[in-house]
Amino acid sequence: MNTGLIILTVLLSVIICVASVVIPLMLRKKRKENNMCNTAANSLIREQFLKYSLQNPNSNIKQHRPDHKKLMLYIKTKGSGKKQRYVFDPEEGVYIGRCSEKSNIYINDAMVSQEHCGIFLNNDNVYINDFNSSNGTIVRRGPFRKYNISGGRRLVLKSGDEIEAGSARLKVILFYFDMTLL
Repeated sequence: MNTGLIILTVLLSVIICVASVVIPLMLRKKRKENNMCNTAANSLIREQFLKYSLQNPNSNIKQHRPDHKKLMLYIKTKGSGKKQRYVFDPEEGVYIGRCSEKSNIYINDAMVSQEHCGIFLNNDNVYINDFNSSNGTIVRRGPFRKYNISGGRRLVLKSGDEIEAGSARLKVILFYFDMTLL
């Protein structure tokens, strides 16, 4: 038998064995992250329903239940340091900055303004809006696109975008939460 054919057969066998271990691990990690997003979204929406019902005790809460699916926002920090994960309802707005009292995502960095930027839902689009920050906000879309938003400008966010504010790197994932799970 040809030596090259034997080596190729052994190499393919090794690749198949490695893939049979690595692919299920990657899928398990992705499922775990999706479950975490859905659990957090469920808690957030239940809290909103509770708040609404406490503020409007004579109202029929089922009548005000949102549509079947709700757009949600999952943000995770990237880079060095402790990894943080957040789930937000973009209808409520997300504030990013150096002011710990006003920011949903607090960034302790001198290059970040007190009220640096925010993420909001408007006309079914999720926008990032720079709040006239001193150093601007950068949005990276894939390996080649970079948008520098400053001076109060805004940009439509897409799932997978990365936000840079000072030294902080935040990855944005947009997802739909199935409201029938409530």
